[in-house]
Amino acid sequence: MASQKKMVFCLLLSLLNICLSLPAPQTSNTIPGSSFQSDSQDQNDDEDYYYEEYDEEDDSGPPGLPDLTGLLGEIGKRLPGLIQLIQTKVAIINNILKNKEFQERIGETIEVGGNLVHRIIIPVASRVLPVAINLAGRIPELLKAGGNIVQAGKGAIDAFNNRRPEFKSNGKNSENEVRPRELN
Repeated sequence: MASQKKMVFCLLLSLLNICLSLPAPQTSNTIPGSSFQSDSQDQNDDEDYYYEEYDEEDDSGPPGLPDLTGLLGEIGKRLPGLIQLIQTKVAIINNILKNKEFQERIGETIEVGGNLVHRIIIPVASRVLPVAINLAGRIPELLKAGGNIVQAGKGAIDAFNNRRPEFKSNGKNSENEVRPRELN
């Protein structure tokens, strides 16, 4: 029973991987605006695009809805190839999944992953999460304390910059004594 669940799980993951790894459909093999484009296409692009000044009188309102028949026709042309591609990939995956050794390896991998989660990740998370939640609750206090430290440092720097220099005096008033300019 567990083996069947593992197989279904692997099959679903493989199908999801296939669907997400399919290439985007392309209508041509050229990349617009690249150096790989032929000169004739560049000339056609230049002729189609020109600047026209906006004239409010000619404004007829919002543009009409595009004709979707061309898009639906392109989808219809590409759909058989897409279905064939998916069928080929499904056949390859079915051949891989029928391999008994592959099934055993997948089962062992899933079992190891489950044991890893059960024995390591859950106990560690159960210890780390309360600490993280506690720290998150203390963030405002920590920010306030950090602000107080910054203010104290700023006050100390301001006090250091605004202090007056102290000069030793040997008791006599000398003309040669150095005095700050602001006191002269």
